[in-house]
Amino acid sequence: MFRRPENKDETNYLKDNTSELKFLINKYDRLFILGTGTSLMGANLSLLNNELTIGISHSASLFLPNILAWVDESFTQFLYEQGYHGFNHQLMSNRAINKNMYKEDPEYRKFINSLDYKFDPSKLKGSLTSVFIFELLKDYVGEIYLLGFDFYPGHIYKETSPGWVSKNLDKARDQHEGYDMTIYNCNKNSNLKCYPFKILEEVING
Repeated sequence: MFRRPENKDETNYLKDNTSELKFLINKYDRLFILGTGTSLMGANLSLLNNELTIGISHSASLFLPNILAWVDESFTQFLYEQGYHGFNHQLMSNRAINKNMYKEDPEYRKFINSLDYKFDPSKLKGSLTSVFIFELLKDYVGEIYLLGFDFYPGHIYKETSPGWVSKNLDKARDQHEGYDMTIYNCNKNSNLKCYPFKILEEVING
């Protein structure tokens, strides 16, 4: 599922060092963000092989993105225990680090330091990974396409309750509607209605 990490210098990157990543992203006219909604399992993700992609946590089990992003400590632990990361780039929230393990476990510390980019989201309102990503993209001038942003019960890796979905949808709706970016949702059944719908195949094939 995940590629093994390459050997990297054990340098402490526990800071916001995302300017280089933003520079890379801004070279592209469009990008695709893969959420963890169950609709992702029905999408033809092979169409994205030559596109710039940002995958949120477990979406990587279905498609290896150019950039893997996450905010959850449990996903950091999952990658560490599996011994895999090594995507083109990794973007992790500082919230996703187990501070005690970082202090006491040299292998865990080496793993954390091998990741490319860290971001401190402490000033953000909310903890959704999507919000975390969009804050980094707020100056992006290209087109953004969402896949797997369902906001109805069910994730590709766990069950979610209607109450959880409703709470996070309200939070996401308020925040997403404030973004002045060109964003499309590729799931016509998504409950996140603030973006126009576009068919993935038509986007790719023109």
